[in-house]
Amino acid sequence: MIIRDYLVNSKFYSPLKNILTIFMVISFAYFLNSCHEKNNIVEPKNEQSIIDSLIPLNVGNHWLYKRYYYSNSDSSYGHTSIFISGFIIDGKMEVNSKGKKVTAYKLFTCGEDLKPSLNNTPELFQGSKLIYQGKEGIYYFGKEKYDSLITSDDELIFTTKYGIGKEYKAHKFYYATVGDMYGELDGLMTTYELVSTDSLISTPAGDFRCFVFKMVFLDLKPLFRDDIYYFINPQIGLVAMISMVYHYNLGTYRPMDKSLLTDYKIKKDDL
Repeated sequence: MIIRDYLVNSKFYSPLKNILTIFMVISFAYFLNSCHEKNNIVEPKNEQSIIDSLIPLNVGNHWLYKRYYYSNSDSSYGHTSIFISGFIIDGKMEVNSKGKKVTAYKLFTCGEDLKPSLNNTPELFQGSKLIYQGKEGIYYFGKEKYDSLITSDDELIFTTKYGIGKEYKAHKFYYATVGDMYGELDGLMTTYELVSTDSLISTPAGDFRCFVFKMVFLDLKPLFRDDIYYFINPQIGLVAMISMVYHYNLGTYRPMDKSLLTDYKIKKDDL
């Protein structure tokens, strides 16, 4: 992310009190499309299964995305990336979580060829992200490299336990779909927030009803704040990521880019 188009000499306005409302309005205008046939939408099975399995985790699961860039000139996503990229679970390891052994899955970035970054770009490989499903949601355990732990934070990042609109703290979980470009920020704390439990989004891979979580990526108050919205369907996993920027001096909240699911594979059991 870069600092862009703020007015250093302008009078700063107070931040808007309800960013959630603004986001939901923008969501309906730009991202969400509720005019679909019911049987074409991937729905969560039921409330209990949503909590028990927020993201399907098995070795071999993969998710690929296409990235779209927002243009201020015509208020549309006119430019798309020529690359298809995403994530693949290419391993697992036993870790000690609060005195108990749990299975954490290794999440790698990958290209359209589905080769994990470990093999595809070994010179750039910084380690995989370790995640696991607990009783309260998805935990980000930390990073590993060649089966050795680099970090061990073991924090709840995607959960419904706090309800809508309640912020909670954890380390940043961010994986750029074109590579782990922001790996140096993994050690920083940030805020997460559940902003919706029933948002419909259209992607090239289909239409999905999702939980939506907001993570503050970078906050340079009083200039701007970059947020990332994760759209998660419990049957499929992460189906979309949308980046937004809030300008404190202008009081505006606008899109920057979005990554939409193009292809995925979910296995019932580990390889």
